[in-house]
Amino acid sequence: MATIGKFQLGAPRDSDNFLQLFAIVLDELEKQKLQGSLFADIPPALLLCWGENNEPTLADLQLGLEPVAPQGNWPIELQNNWPRAVKNGFQQALSAALTAAPSFRIESGRLICRLLAFVAQTYRPDNEEFSRRNRQIGRSQLAAARAILNKERSNSPEGPKQSLLLQPLHTSAAKHILSSPDNKAVLEEYLSTPALRLWQASHSGPTFAQKGENQDATYALTCDDAIAFALADGISTSYGARFAAKTVAFNFCKAASCYMAVPNDIETTIRKSVQSAQDWLNSVLLHLLDDPTAPEWNDVAGQSFIARDVALRLLDNTRTRQHHHWGPSLATTLIAGIARPFNHGWEVGFLHIGDGVVERWVENGSVIPLISMDNSQSEIDACISPSLDRLASHVGDFHQFSLHSTDLLLVSSDGLTRGHESTVTKKLSEIGTLQRGVYDHKSLRASRMLNKACEYADRLYETDRLSLFADNLSLIIIEPNLKTK
Repeated sequence: MATIGKFQLGAPRDSDNFLQLFAIVLDELEKQKLQGSLFADIPPALLLCWGENNEPTLADLQLGLEPVAPQGNWPIELQNNWPRAVKNGFQQALSAALTAAPSFRIESGRLICRLLAFVAQTYRPDNEEFSRRNRQIGRSQLAAARAILNKERSNSPEGPKQSLLLQPLHTSAAKHILSSPDNKAVLEEYLSTPALRLWQASHSGPTFAQKGENQDATYALTCDDAIAFALADGISTSYGARFAAKTVAFNFCKAASCYMAVPNDIETTIRKSVQSAQDWLNSVLLHLLDDPTAPEWNDVAGQSFIARDVALRLLDNTRTRQHHHWGPSLATTLIAGIARPFNHGWEVGFLHIGDGVVERWVENGSVIPLISMDNSQSEIDACISPSLDRLASHVGDFHQFSLHSTDLLLVSSDGLTRGHESTVTKKLSEIGTLQRGVYDHKSLRASRMLNKACEYADRLYETDRLSLFADNLSLIIIEPNLKTK
């Protein structure tokens, strides 16, 4: 066990390289002028003991740069309070340390933990003596540290970099996935591994349905031979539904692609990834409530005309439920899972929260509903939304299926079930937008299929006043790359 003793920064225990890296991290944090108490509720001893008694690798520490709560050998105190740790500068300091560490020949996870412990010590409100001393050491080493970084950056083929820091969690992921210029076909993407391939798209829906905002979203990421996928349908009565759907889909896949690299059963991996996406929503909720003027409010509001003071009340009620007849803000349904090779075929596991359908299309043309829904019902019985009480978080229903090498899997939001009594697969086949065995990755575009489905629905409405697919639409199709009998 580590003996902390008198935990003090400086020679002879700490090398010049270590002190220079400390100076850079401290300087980067203070240049950001982050609000609130930096490193609040992160005791230096927690970080020091982590490094000494259960030393993380640099790869372990890299998990702390993702937009999800890290797992592995990370202290449970940090995992459970990740949104607060991010908001209070811990992730920014970790990012600066890992980015600059190679320039100062720091290659030890133990030393990074020790450095972060000194940063925490510097910001402890009851450590004025240590804080003053640490800052003085940082200032004395800063010029030499900057000279080292400037020399390396001037020799880099990428040129100088302006900052070592990541953007805060609540902005970095949001900017990445909210870049679509319009609501039509907000995502069109084809993914392939040696074993599987996936098509996905989302669409605002037929013109007659007059859906001004697309509150559906899909996302997918690969990890070796497996694919993590998510389809989210923002609840229309919930403030920030579009933002929630997009960010939950993105953050689930981002987390799952990390967790799939660690041995775990498929259900554990999926549940941890869903929880990580919910943790991300929690951080957004707290950030918005703490700063009513934050620029991220515009991303969250989307096309909503709700006044900011009303929105604040809705978000505050989501944090602490006082008006139970008000639904939660930032709420979305979710189908999130992992597809991977299995024996001579493949398997899929997924968590189902709320509505949406999953169908299996076998080689003889039969369609087997794996998850179905009553399309006449508009009430949602479950959703994922911010929840600061882990015991109250919705666990969802887990499903796992083994499939043949000739099977195709279709995942759809509820929009494609509207206005007919057939399966989604059969209905898309009937109107000529989906066929088996005639596509390569260039000729099949899920967005093109949704466009054609909407055109068909609009013509049907014009001629017969029948409302087919009258909602936002999302679609994911997965099939094996190599088919064997």
